[in-house]
Amino acid sequence: MTRLLVAAPDPDYRLLVRLGLDGAPGFEPVLEAGGAEEVMALAGRAAPDVLLLDISLPGAFALLARLAFARVVLVSSAAPEELATLAAAAGAVGYIGKDLAPTDLPAAITDATRVVERLEAVLAKAA
Repeated sequence: MTRLLVAAPDPDYRLLVRLGLDGAPGFEPVLEAGGAEEVMALAGRAAPDVLLLDISLPGAFALLARLAFARVVLVSSAAPEELATLAAAAGAVGYIGKDLAPTDLPAAITDATRVVERLEAVLAKAA
């Protein structure tokens, strides 16, 4: 089961994410944070598997330096080309646009994080 933390300043967007993932196979109930300090507190207590990070969150990129998340998926309303560059520079495993339908979120998040899961499986096998 994937425990996801959505970090976004907009409560309506956090609600859409929660509704999109509520009851989705393979996902636990969504954790939400509206600010950087809330993200830090939740990350320490709940140990989420995936951080869905809205780049408009104040201090979003500084969070990545403070937290050790293996799976960060950026979210923004920016153009996909710009998001791809930002994701690569930030060390994120992927990105999704805010225009994505809530019902498409489970598949999009799974696709974005699948690369890390495959790498972890290879490393576990090698060890």
